[in-house]
Amino acid sequence: HSLGNPEDAADIAHDAIVRILQTNPSTIHNLRAYLHQTARNLATDAFRHNSIHEIVPLEYLEERITSNDYLDTTVRTGEIVAALELAL
Repeated sequence: HSLGNPEDAADIAHDAIVRILQTNPSTIHNLRAYLHQTARNLATDAFRHNSIHEIVPLEYLEERITSNDYLDTTVRTGEIVAALELAL
């Protein structure tokens, strides 16, 4: 609920369960609390990761190419878009 995205919540729930399965069961005294704290930590990590990296859609870069008057900048932006598409 706090993530605002069911897909992200499902990913975090999955990762939390995987971490629990990789942990020695004798070290977990309260499974419910451990699962809750693990999911909470993963959600915090995801929030920090997403707030650090700005997500820019390729369509935005393509719009910038067509609206830019400077040839050098347009060529450079085109190279960046091509490199991003290749990387993806």
